[in-house]
Amino acid sequence: MKILMITHFVPYPPTSGALQRNYNLLREIAKVHEVYLVTLTQKALLPDEKALEDAVKHVSTLCKSVSVFDIPSDKNALSWYTLLMMNVFSIFPYSTSRFYSRKMEREIRNVLKNNSIDLIHVDTIDLARYTEKITEIPVVLNHHNVESELLFRRAVHEKNLFAKLYVNIQAKKLQRYEQRMIPMFNANIAVSSRDEETIKSMNKSGYTALVPNGTDTVFFSPSKAEQECSIIFAGGLNWLPNADAMIHFCKDILPKVREKVPGVIMNIIGTNPPKELIKLSENDSSIKIWGFVSDIREYMAKAAVHVVPLRIGGGTRLKILDALAMGKAIVSTSIGAEGLDLVDGKDILLADTDEIFAQKVIALLNNKELRMSLSNNGRANVEKKYAWNVIGPLLLDVYSNIVKR
Repeated sequence: MKILMITHFVPYPPTSGALQRNYNLLREIAKVHEVYLVTLTQKALLPDEKALEDAVKHVSTLCKSVSVFDIPSDKNALSWYTLLMMNVFSIFPYSTSRFYSRKMEREIRNVLKNNSIDLIHVDTIDLARYTEKITEIPVVLNHHNVESELLFRRAVHEKNLFAKLYVNIQAKKLQRYEQRMIPMFNANIAVSSRDEETIKSMNKSGYTALVPNGTDTVFFSPSKAEQECSIIFAGGLNWLPNADAMIHFCKDILPKVREKVPGVIMNIIGTNPPKELIKLSENDSSIKIWGFVSDIREYMAKAAVHVVPLRIGGGTRLKILDALAMGKAIVSTSIGAEGLDLVDGKDILLADTDEIFAQKVIALLNNKELRMSLSNNGRANVEKKYAWNVIGPLLLDVYSNIVKR
C-alpha cells in the first residue's frame, strides 16, 4: 500500500517518547509499505539547519518522499504570543492552531493528487484539520495521549492562576474538539487500553484499536556494569509533566530518601532543565543534572533505581519500557505507569504518596535481591509484549482491516 503519514515533528532522532514511537513504527511500516511523509519541524527538537538536514536524510531512507514545513508561530516570540492570545477567541484549540500551516495543507493535496494513496495516517488530534474534508481515502488517527485529559491534569497542578484558567479553557476546548473529530476517522489508535476506553466513549459506533508503545529490546538491554548508590530519571525536561515530577521529587521525596540512605546520588537526564530545578541542584551536591546525553544507556546501567514520579500525564511512558528493557528496578506513581500491563510488586513498584514513594526507593537501594527480581520480571515482560517487532504488526493489521472495510 501507499501510506501518507502526517506528523507534527520529523520522527528522528528518537530522543523522546513520541519520537521513539513514531520512528520505530515508521521503520515497521516501511518494511511493508511505501510511505510519503509530510511533516512539520519543531525548533525545540531540531534547532538548526544541520540537525534538520541530518534528520530528513535519515528518514528519507525509510520513505518514498519527505516534505518538511516550519511551524508558522515558531518564527519569533511575537508570533507565538500573538497566537496564544488570539486563540482565546478561536473555536479551535491552541494546539491545532499552532500546528496549522497553509503550505503544509497544499503539499498534502499535492501528494494525494499525484500519488494513488491508499491510506492516510494522522499522528495526533492536533493535525486533524488537514484531513477533515477527505472522504474518499481511509484516514487513521493516532493518539499519543487523550490530549484533553492531559491538559485537565496539568491545570490541577498549575500554580499561576492566569495559567490555570487558560489551561482549563484550552482543555475544555480540546475536549469538545476531540468529541467532534474522533468519529470522523475510519480508525482511532490508542496506546493503552485505558485511553482506548476513553476514545470509545467519544466514538461509540466507530473503530478503535490498541497499538501500545514499545521499546527497542536490542538497543536497550541489561548491563553488567556495577550499580552505584544512585537514582536516575530520564525524560525531556522541556515537557511540563517531567519538569514538575523532578522538581517535586527533589524537594519533597529525595530528602526523605537521604535520611535513610545518606550517600545517595540523584542523576537527572533531560533536555532544557527548568531554572527551579537547576537552582535545587546548585544548593544540593547530591543532585546531578546532565541535560541531554547522546546515549542514556551508560547512565542508566550504573543506577540502582529508576524513578518516574509523574503527577501529570497521559498515554504511556516509553521511559519506563526502556528502563525495563535494561533490567532496571523502577518506582513509579500510578499515573507514571498508567496504561502499561505491569504488575505492582512483580514488574515495578507503585507509590502515590511522597512517604510511600520514598520508602519504596529506600527498600530498593538497600535490597539487591528485590532489585534483581524486578529486573528479571520486567525484562521478560517487555520482550513478550512491548518489543517494536511485536507491536509493528498490530498497526499493519489496523491498516489492512481499514482498507478492506
